[in-house]
Amino acid sequence: MKIDTLQLEVMQIIWENPDITVTEIQSIFKKRNRHLAITTIGTILRRLESKGAVTHKSLGKKYIYSALIDELKVKRSMLSKITDQFYKGKSFDIVNHLIDEDMLTSEEIDLLQKKIIMLKKQGKWK
Repeated sequence: MKIDTLQLEVMQIIWENPDITVTEIQSIFKKRNRHLAITTIGTILRRLESKGAVTHKSLGKKYIYSALIDELKVKRSMLSKITDQFYKGKSFDIVNHLIDEDMLTSEEIDLLQKKIIMLKKQGKWK
């Protein structure tokens, strides 16, 4: 399933706020200094619904939207595509890029080191 940047932003809002209305989504965008028309958000939601990413139920005159796709699965899929497209399928190159470009904090590097040590102790890495 292909999801563009704006559709992904809407999905992230829905994942963070299950059972949400178009007006509530618009309000969240406004708080982020993004001003999208109700009709724009409605169009995005209809497209996401046609892709099987969201569903809605009627509550009076309002539609309540909820996600049909799992956030973690979408992240995995998108990361896999990025890895293949930009790094020739090499996960190490992504991590190396993040380190070389100072995109990881020292705390995040510490967490990575701890994770690697834990995985080695569990026998998952040799």
